[in-house]
Amino acid sequence: MPFMTPFDTAWALLKMPLDYDSIEQVGEKEYNANFIHPETGEVFPMVASDFGMGYESGIYRPGQKPELTQGSVLSSDALSHLVLTGGDRDSAWGVKTRPSHRGKGMASALYDMAANIRDREGEGAVIVPSFDRSRGGKGLWERYESEGHWPRSQEEKEQMAQSREEARRELENIYRRTRLRLALQRRRR
Repeated sequence: MPFMTPFDTAWALLKMPLDYDSIEQVGEKEYNANFIHPETGEVFPMVASDFGMGYESGIYRPGQKPELTQGSVLSSDALSHLVLTGGDRDSAWGVKTRPSHRGKGMASALYDMAANIRDREGEGAVIVPSFDRSRGGKGLWERYESEGHWPRSQEEKEQMAQSREEARRELENIYRRTRLRLALQRRRR
């Protein structure tokens, strides 16, 4: 697990690209939200819909009004898309972000939106990593590996970040105490 400084933790929370307050239900199991580009501040529309087997969601260009139909995120001009299989443990597959938009938090925002929707629906489902993740997918999931699921809400994400920071500080304290003990043992010899 890479160590994050308190600044890293705060910065990660500040630059969350999903505007949680923008998530709105627009139909039966259909949602819209906004992705805020972390560098330009542009607003990109996000859509998600459950077609009975899980959620399909996508992020589109500013001003674009996507109409989401079953399978459309896989064949449309989505900049990033995510497909989840349903159940008490949702599994992600078909996650993809266009190369020119990678590293901006789009895939994370789609996971955040899907997890938030599933939490709102009260189904108690958690999103777990698929067994056949790409290198990028492994990197995306790395920070939540110890928890075993994607955070269900902004609050849970903040709690997870705080727990990681506390664990990091505890490891630093153990390391300092061990170094001090070794130094004292060397002096006694």
